[in-house]
Amino acid sequence: MEAKQALSRLERIFLRGLADPGALLTIVAGLTLIMTNASYYMHAPWLHIKLTFVLLLIGLHGLVAVRTKKFSTGKIIMQRGEARMLVASVIFLLASILVATLVGQVYLT
Repeated sequence: MEAKQALSRLERIFLRGLADPGALLTIVAGLTLIMTNASYYMHAPWLHIKLTFVLLLIGLHGLVAVRTKKFSTGKIIMQRGEARMLVASVIFLLASILVATLVGQVYLT
């Protein structure tokens, strides 16, 4: 039981201390970049694809936060397969964002 509490504390620290501020900083930087050259960025097809993946990632982040909180309070039991699926989903969305940005800038401009 102590191990579960320690892991729950670490999850909260990583989620609230690293993921949330990192996401906020990234969103603010992206909005700032768009505002510097709105006429280009608002008409770039690759950006719309990227923003779709970003919105999906934000939704997944919310889901992970809710599941983590429920797990730490003992309301749910997280199955190994579910945890793997969440991690795989995050990795897939991050890779999709990178591809949309790097490849999209070359082929969709």
